[in-house]
Amino acid sequence: MTVATTTSASELVSVSPATLEAVGSVPRTDPRDVHAAVERSRSVQARWANVDAAARAAVLRRAAAVVREHADAIADSIVAETAKPRTEAIANELYTAVDQARWLAREAPRVLRDERVRFSQLHLKTKKAWLIYEPLGVVAAITPWNIPFGIPFVQVAASVAAGNGVVLKPSELTPLTAVWVQRVLEEAGMPAGLVQVVQGEADVGEALVADPGVAKIFFTGSVGVGRRIAAAAGARGCPVVLELGGRDPMVVFADADLDRAVDGATFASFLNSGQACVSTERIYVERAVY
Repeated sequence: MTVATTTSASELVSVSPATLEAVGSVPRTDPRDVHAAVERSRSVQARWANVDAAARAAVLRRAAAVVREHADAIADSIVAETAKPRTEAIANELYTAVDQARWLAREAPRVLRDERVRFSQLHLKTKKAWLIYEPLGVVAAITPWNIPFGIPFVQVAASVAAGNGVVLKPSELTPLTAVWVQRVLEEAGMPAGLVQVVQGEADVGEALVADPGVAKIFFTGSVGVGRRIAAAAGARGCPVVLELGGRDPMVVFADADLDRAVDGATFASFLNSGQACVSTERIYVERAVY
């Protein structure tokens, strides 16, 4: 389990779960300052929304290269804050980020292109209609500690590709790694300030969910917190995307190669120390009948 300690009301200290030593710190965001972060993102997003999809794609294409340029340093941060093996940090987080950035650069202009709507109704035969995709404004991303770079990068990059600004609230247990998301995108050419990072515990997240300037919320975490976020956001009509904990089964059929099945079960159960939303938690084995 990753742990964090604090040395003052204004400082958030990240502690390695392997050594229990401090690995770095960031300024803690006062919940009263969350609205200002939303407004800073909004001021930049108003201009970013007018940047065409091809130009946004160019930033994301460059972002994939920037992740590769800083791969060692990002992996160092992930390992320091989570104590996961370096191979997992690279394979499950950096590869994910690069793949997402490249996919968005290639596909976002097509996905976001205006679509002609065809009518089959006779009384609408003389009408023309188009489906037009417009940015929402500023969205919030509240992300977990177990995948501290891959998850926030994917959510932030997709939001930026669609013309939105983002306020990212990472886990208080892995604050250092999340800062790389903003840095990578700004080095790639994203306007400074479009992505804001707010740091802190639950009170910072609550302030972000309640902020009227947030147009949509992405949350990855526990079922209990997800329900609270859904209720708070729903009370003001704000849409949410929730990725919550699962109870993932593995099924081993009677004709399976048992050696491969054991290897697969071990990997699926203990990847990331078993602390992942897709970790195998139940195994069903079909009994052979002769």
